[in-house]
Amino acid sequence: MAAIAGERELRPVPNGLAGYETVVRHAYFPMKFSLERDGGDFESKAESCQIGSAVISRLYASGRYYGGVRGHGRSGAGIGYVLNLCEEGGCFFEGRRNCVTRKGDLVLLSAAQAFDVWQQHAGQSLAMHIPAPLLAMQCGNVDDLAFIPVTSFEGPAAILREMMLCCWQQRASIQPSTTHDLVNALLNLIGATFRPSAQETSITSLSMQMHFLRIRGYVLEHLSDSDLAAESIAAALGLSKSYLFAIVKAANTTLGRFILDQRLERARQLLEFPTSRSRSISEIAFSVGFQDLSHFSKRFSARFGKCPKALRAELSGTAQSRS
Repeated sequence: MAAIAGERELRPVPNGLAGYETVVRHAYFPMKFSLERDGGDFESKAESCQIGSAVISRLYASGRYYGGVRGHGRSGAGIGYVLNLCEEGGCFFEGRRNCVTRKGDLVLLSAAQAFDVWQQHAGQSLAMHIPAPLLAMQCGNVDDLAFIPVTSFEGPAAILREMMLCCWQQRASIQPSTTHDLVNALLNLIGATFRPSAQETSITSLSMQMHFLRIRGYVLEHLSDSDLAAESIAAALGLSKSYLFAIVKAANTTLGRFILDQRLERARQLLEFPTSRSRSISEIAFSVGFQDLSHFSKRFSARFGKCPKALRAELSGTAQSRS
């Protein structure tokens, strides 16, 4: 691994994948990993430091592997929450809510529910493990924000990324008397980054922000329902239809457009997921709520600049060239 500018080399982790599991347990939460067949040689490097109540770690791993967290089935003080910055490579997360992270993405990870993770190529991440009560004070129900990647190249997310990197680079010179203020500043930036969501909403009311997160969570978990509409969402969340529409309007979108966007994004992720390689494009389209394959292809092409078949062929060619 090439040295990062201004950084000393990370320390090699002994004992292969088992050693890496031990490092991940400290930096994230307990996970079990396995190498994929023909996954190549596995190598990992890591380093961690304590900044007040937070643990910041930088991890590098090569080789194709998969694993996961079995989950605790609840939120609370005993659950691990990790802010993860993907510095190189990317990962696939699949569970109650699925996502694909790429270079430059920030994502909150939660061990409250079981999830699986795949790394297909060498990758490096900067992770900050935060006590659940501190994060909850800033973000409310953190599970509403988990596994929703946010690009860190603009806005509050860019400031959060730079502060994480700066804290890491200056870790040896940070005085204990300043750690409380630093952690609070990071928590404030996490709230500013994730509460409004990647939709860049203009919602100013905290109550409406929280309801918007509930709406988004419900939509993400019911994309396969082709009849997903205002009536069912409002009834499930205990909102009136008029208030539901007002919240979505404040987020600079319409309910129909929002649901469509989430379906298209989920379809793109499924086309990329290692576990979905054997699924047909039509099966993926129907699984996220589309009922007409041509309509799906047209909408997908308009959103991502290429049809689903072309994207899958491109991903397949990339994977073969790297194998």
